[in-house]
Amino acid sequence: MVSSDAGAGPQALREFVPADITISARERATLGRLADLPGRYGPIVLLPDLSFKPANPFATGLAACFEGHIVPTAIGSSINCGMAMVRTDARAGDMSRTDWRRILEAIAARGQQYAAEQPSLASEELLTAMTAPQQACAELGYSEAELACLEPSGYALGSGLTPQQIYRAVPEFALRGTRLSMGILGGGNHFVEFQKVADIAQPRIAAALKLAEGSVTFTVHSSPPLGPLVSLMYGRRPEVAGLTAAKVAVRKALFHLRLPAGMSGLVKIVRGTRSLPAEEPIGRSYAVAYEAAAASGYVHRGMLVMAVKRVLDEQMGISCELLADLSHNGIWREQLDGREVYLHRHGACAFWPADRFPSPHPYAETGQPAFVGSSMSTPSALFVPGPDAHLTYYSISHGTGRRNQVTTPPAESPNEYTRQAGVEALWSGPGDIRQQLGYQYRPIEQLAEVLEQAGVAKLVSTLTPVASFKIP
Repeated sequence: MVSSDAGAGPQALREFVPADITISARERATLGRLADLPGRYGPIVLLPDLSFKPANPFATGLAACFEGHIVPTAIGSSINCGMAMVRTDARAGDMSRTDWRRILEAIAARGQQYAAEQPSLASEELLTAMTAPQQACAELGYSEAELACLEPSGYALGSGLTPQQIYRAVPEFALRGTRLSMGILGGGNHFVEFQKVADIAQPRIAAALKLAEGSVTFTVHSSPPLGPLVSLMYGRRPEVAGLTAAKVAVRKALFHLRLPAGMSGLVKIVRGTRSLPAEEPIGRSYAVAYEAAAASGYVHRGMLVMAVKRVLDEQMGISCELLADLSHNGIWREQLDGREVYLHRHGACAFWPADRFPSPHPYAETGQPAFVGSSMSTPSALFVPGPDAHLTYYSISHGTGRRNQVTTPPAESPNEYTRQAGVEALWSGPGDIRQQLGYQYRPIEQLAEVLEQAGVAKLVSTLTPVASFKIP
C-alpha cells in the first residue's frame, strides 16, 4: 500500500506497509508530531517493518527529511546500529552441524576473551575510529575493495572532526566507556548469523556481487557503544529512571553548561526539545558528537567482522570478503530537489542506485546491496535498489519486523525449535531467547512483495539461516 496523504498533515506520510499493519489513531498522532516539527521537508516515509516501541518517541522503520534542523530522537538512541554482510568461499553443503557448532563455540570463546581484555581500544585508536574510520578499518585488515563497501557518506553529518571538537562535544566518561566496549557484540536482537544463498531471483546481479546458490555468507548486527551515551547526553531517555536518572541529570547539567550553547542548550535538552537548529551552538555540538559515534560504528563492526573472519580461517580455512556495511539508525546530509536536507533514517538503511557509484566501484553495476534480516530460523534476503527507490529517499527496511501478535508459540524448547528449522544455534545471556526466535517475525516474502510492487527494491536472493550466535 502506498499513500501520500495519511492524515498527519498535507501529504505528510508516504506509506509502504503490508496490509496487516494497522496504524492506530494514537500512533498516527505520534507521526503527526514528527511531521509538525520545524523544517520538515517532503513526506515522512513509512517502511514495511514499521513499529512503535515505548522507549522511542517516534516510530522505527521510517525516513524523514528536515531542512536546517536535526532531530536526534527521530533515529532512536542507538546511533549507527547496523549490519555488515560478508561473503565467503564456503559451500553450505560442505559444512556439517559439527562444523557449525565448533565455529559458534569459537566465536563465543573469542568474545569472552575479548571482553576480558580491557580496554579493547587505546585512546589513540578510538580517536582514529571517530575521525578516520576507513583508516582504522584498514589497520584492522580490511582490503581496499572492502573499504569501498563501507557505507558512503554514512558518517558525514559534520566534516573533518578534530580531537578538540570531539573532546568538547563528547563527555569523557562516554569516551572511557566506549573504549571498554568496542568490538563487543552486545545483547538483544544483535547477532552473528551464517546464511546459505538460495533462490536467486536476479542471476546477473548475484554474479556481479560474487554470490552463487549454495554459498555461505555471514552477517554481523551490532550497535556501537558510543551512540547510546551520546543520545543520553543530548536527549531524554524515558527508560532511564530512579537514582540512575538523578545521576544522569547531574552529569548532563555539568556537561552542557561547559558547551558553547551553555544554559540555552541545557534548557532545550531538559525540555526534551525534539528539533535542534543545525546552525545553532547546540545543533553543532550534537552534530560533532553524532559524527564521532557514527564513524566509530563502522570500526566497531569491523572489529567483529575481523574476529569472525579469523575464526573461520582458523577452524575451516575459509576466506571472506566484506560485501556491505550499512547503518540503519543515522542522519545523512543529502540533496533533495536541489536543497540540502538532513535525512533521518530509523530502522532503515541507505539504498543508493548504481549511478551513485562511478566505475570501478564494486556497486557501479548493481547499486548498493542491502541485507534485510529476520531472526535465527526464518529466511532473510538481499535486495538492490529498484527504479523507484527515490520514493523512499533511497531507504530500505533493516528487517522484516515483528508480528503484531504471535498466536501459536511453538511447544518445543528453543533448542529443539532451531534444530527442527535446520539451524545450529548458540546463545548465552540473561535475556529470553524466545523473543528472538523466527516465529516472532514477519515473513520476508511479505516485505519483498510491498517493495517490489512499489518499484522500490529488487529481490536478489533469499538467504536461509544455517547457524546463529546471540547474546539475548
